[in-house]
Amino acid sequence: MFLANLIHLARKAALGIKAHLTFHRTTRELTGLSDHTLRDIGISRIDIQSIARAAALKATRPSPAAAASRQIASAHDLSGGAKPATLLALNDDAPRQMAS
Repeated sequence: MFLANLIHLARKAALGIKAHLTFHRTTRELTGLSDHTLRDIGISRIDIQSIARAAALKATRPSPAAAASRQIASAHDLSGGAKPATLLALNDDAPRQMAS
């Protein structure tokens, strides 16, 4: 249990660092643009902080593919190695025919 808590704490810290770095990088990049360039892309200087916060939040969210991958891995672990067919379908790119 201690190890699991330690891993969880390390992951949260890594996400916090990632959010912090993304926020500051986005702020620095947008602040470095000229007013003309910002206007061309539809951003005003007053929007930079909120755009940077949104970028930081997005950077720490898992992608849908990563979430599906974790779900499949969890199902695999819980079922003793056999994946349920519905989860296999999530991981299969082959087209399927509908039953008539």
